Amino acid sequence: MAETTPNHTQTVSEWAAHDSSGNITPYTFKRRENGVNDVSIEILYCVICQTDIHYVKNEWGITRYPVVPGHEIVGVVSKVGREVKGFKGGWCYDASEKDGG
Repeated sequence: MAETTPNHTQTVSEWAAHDSSGNITPYTFKRRENGVNDVSIEILYCVICQTDIHYVKNEWGITRYPVVPGHEIVGVVSKVGREVKGFKGGWCYDASEKDGG
């Protein structure tokens, strides 16, 4: 499980796998505040692909649980750290286009 520090103040609710059964259940955890090099994206859509399924089921033997599947996203940039280059708040993001289109 991820280390929790006093800086972990954001409560987040997601869906996660807790073992190799393939089942995902609600999961609440604390996330750290954004740093100067971080970008937050409000996720609007998420796809579970075959890679996520392999990872959730630990078919490669490298999964660390709990795991939140769904690395293919579309969303809107909601927060940008002051040292970040190439992202602006309000831009749409689809993991390949970062131009606000």
